[in-house]
Amino acid sequence: GYHYDDHSRYVEGFVEALGLKDITLVIQDWGSLIGFRYAHEHEANVRGIAFMEASVRPLNFKDMPLDTRIMLPVVRTFPFGYLLIQVGNIFLSKVSVMRGPRDRTPTTAVQTLTPRSHPFCSRPPQLLPEMTP
Repeated sequence: GYHYDDHSRYVEGFVEALGLKDITLVIQDWGSLIGFRYAHEHEANVRGIAFMEASVRPLNFKDMPLDTRIMLPVVRTFPFGYLLIQVGNIFLSKVSVMRGPRDRTPTTAVQTLTPRSHPFCSRPPQLLPEMTP
């Protein structure tokens, strides 16, 4: 699945399956949550962490920007969340553009903003608001 706990288990299983020891984690964005969790739960196996665009402190709803505090409850409800994220592509067209790379080329912008061929392809962006505190 696409849930945080699932991803955390996948990383843990990957490290165990390959027998990786004394690792350095390189984590970014959503992966930072998973990487920091792994490091916390497996301190003895982590030599270091390099992180970018990372969530380095717990999320708190009251500390989020006003537009996020307004949008989050809406995208968590059906049918509004479904329509905004899976049909309207709001997560990719608004959120990723606001918080995405500043040097995005026209080609990568088109690839990012192209509607998904099937609504299931938008399931990961729909889950993120559901898992945000």
